[in-house]
Amino acid sequence: MTMLGMDTAYAADCYPLGSPFIYNHEYTFNSAQNYPSYSPPWKDLSRGGTYSVGGACANRIQNTYFTFKAAPGLTPAGNDNGAQWFDVPNNDYLQVAMKVYIAGNRRDFFDIPQNAISNQCNGSCSNNYGTGGQVKLRLKIKKKFVGQSFLVNRDIGYVYAASSASDIPSQPIVIIRLNAVMTVPQSCSFDVGDVIEFDFGSIPSSAFSVAAGNRAQGVNTITKNIGIECKNIDAQQMLSARLEVANYKDNIIISDNPNVGFQLADSNERVLTPNNINSFIPFRLDENARSQFILKSWPVSVTGQTPQPGPVAAQGHIRIDFQ
Repeated sequence: MTMLGMDTAYAADCYPLGSPFIYNHEYTFNSAQNYPSYSPPWKDLSRGGTYSVGGACANRIQNTYFTFKAAPGLTPAGNDNGAQWFDVPNNDYLQVAMKVYIAGNRRDFFDIPQNAISNQCNGSCSNNYGTGGQVKLRLKIKKKFVGQSFLVNRDIGYVYAASSASDIPSQPIVIIRLNAVMTVPQSCSFDVGDVIEFDFGSIPSSAFSVAAGNRAQGVNTITKNIGIECKNIDAQQMLSARLEVANYKDNIIISDNPNVGFQLADSNERVLTPNNINSFIPFRLDENARSQFILKSWPVSVTGQTPQPGPVAAQGHIRIDFQ
């Protein structure tokens, strides 16, 4: 009896044929406003395209019941102005809200999350599905920022389906993915250009034969005085510079050689921790909206193992923040 009950529940579950169908949505917004809680109107995004699914939805059925869930990592951040907001991992500046279109005879948008919403087909729809191909999206400024803020290839929602409202579907049939950028008028530029380069020249592999996390032996620290000029930011404004890195461990930027890393620090050699909004170098703009700050860097051993000879490179991004 128990096995029969499990089989019956599974029969109502719809699942992807292979991998879930992915809708990639793009959103670009140039905002004249830049303050916490500001949100532009809903943006309609449409990718089109249909998909087929397996399980109970493989053939035409009476109704399909859709469940919407926020992608893992997104955390609820309150509800206001008809929007359910979510904080986004690794983005300190933006929140996201979304509504997903249910096709069939329902033809309406619903917030994420939702549970078991019927497409109201009553047996009249084909088994080619389009739910998830249209979304309404809103971004909200969580923290005032400089320049641009990005959501890159970010999964924001999952669509599940079942042939019964009482079933709990186990596999997403659709992934809703977002590439978004919001640009604000406030901007800053460095006097050295877009790239701040620390070139250590030729370093012997033996220099990294130290304990993991320690500086490479016999390599001098490079110090750079970075000039900065800002636009549409008040004179005497306090700002800060911090480090954003894709590949890092603790406070080490990992290079394309996994045994070799680099650290970035302030004038007192306090090391910046990547992707930590509380690890920064503060500075104040002068009357001409200009300033400067010191950056220091040196190579370190990531693993304590001697690296293979050859060129190495690492990269990060200096983020300018309001204080």
